[in-house]
Amino acid sequence: MDRRHLLKAGGASLAVTAASPLSLFDPREARAQGAPFKVLSPDEVKTVESLSDALVPGARDAGVSHYVDHELASPSPRLMLRFAQLSGPLAPYYRGALAAFAGSMTSQGNGAFASLSPDAQRAVIEAVRTGTIKPWDAGAVAAPIFYGMMRNDGVDVVYGSAEGFKNLDIPYMAHIMPKTTW
Repeated sequence: MDRRHLLKAGGASLAVTAASPLSLFDPREARAQGAPFKVLSPDEVKTVESLSDALVPGARDAGVSHYVDHELASPSPRLMLRFAQLSGPLAPYYRGALAAFAGSMTSQGNGAFASLSPDAQRAVIEAVRTGTIKPWDAGAVAAPIFYGMMRNDGVDVVYGSAEGFKNLDIPYMAHIMPKTTW
């Protein structure tokens, strides 16, 4: 293939790409519209929402489960778990950690995290944070990593926007301002 042919082919694909609008995802709007989930099961959604909201108040309303699901379905997820030096897609690790958490809750006789009192939720969160929650599936990411990923993904969705910065009374000084508030 010569350079001229390559440039023509590339130019055609660039024109198609430039003509199609960019898809901007707003997790709060996805939640409000009841957008379907691509990766997470209904039980996983409940766990993500209840645990994230206990860690970062407002995460549920900000659409944390839609944010996590959207990112797990994308080829380059922007979730905190990406920094854990894992190989391959993140969805199996994320789902494995959610399963380890649910399994631990069940074996302790607690049932779903969302059904616990706020004091019991804080005790479970502290056990996860310190890695003392038992049992924990050894094949899943470590409990403190799970704590970090849930907390940070909640923080990202609640405070990682111009509106979130405003709520913290911090100037949002992005190098390039986003086209939407999320």
